[in-house]
Amino acid sequence: MNDVGYAHLDIKPDNVLVAGSKYLLADFGNAAELGPNPKVHGLRGSSIYIAPEQWEGQAYGLNADCFSLGVLLAQCAVWPHSPAALVQLIQGQRALPGCVPEELRDFIAALMHTDAATRPSPKEAMKLPFLAGIRMEDYL
Repeated sequence: MNDVGYAHLDIKPDNVLVAGSKYLLADFGNAAELGPNPKVHGLRGSSIYIAPEQWEGQAYGLNADCFSLGVLLAQCAVWPHSPAALVQLIQGQRALPGCVPEELRDFIAALMHTDAATRPSPKEAMKLPFLAGIRMEDYL
């Protein structure tokens, strides 16, 4: 999807379908074609998963999806009992617990970086140590 210039812009648990050992992204109602200038404006998606630059009214691109994925992975890793706990994690007021493997913590932290310029793009995220050795074709 990102390879053809689209951002999903609503990555959240409700939009991930499980088919055997494969995970499929669904609900493309908020998707945007970014075209040659990979930046869009305006709020799209579900509030708790929206990248900081969207809330601030700044232009955003493909790495906004990476932020949303980071929030989703953090939620899956620790399954906070309340939305407030997840918000605290997003705002940096709470850390992932030590039971979360270091490589996963580092991966989530990179994806959830509040500075969009520092946050990896989807292609850069695929090269981070947590995903080392994973071949996308095995999961599609």
